[in-house]
Amino acid sequence: MILAEVANPGWEASLDGQPRMVQSLQGLFRAIEVPVGDHVISLRYKPQLPIFGIALAVFAWGVVLMTPVVKHIFMRGARVEHLRINK
Repeated sequence: MILAEVANPGWEASLDGQPRMVQSLQGLFRAIEVPVGDHVISLRYKPQLPIFGIALAVFAWGVVLMTPVVKHIFMRGARVEHLRINK
């Protein structure tokens, strides 16, 4: 069976409840080998990008939240002098 849809990673297929490999046809379409006869084919898309996006967002928030803490640690021993200029 050839599906005229873009073959993105993350597609899973089953044939009569048994897992089947989703192949890429000419690097563009999805293809599933189906023997002759009546069958039930199930397709499920589990994108991998949201997992990466969520991890990146968590890392970014960690950097944002840790910036004041790191600044405090490094600036703790810093000496600040104030100058007063009289005119």
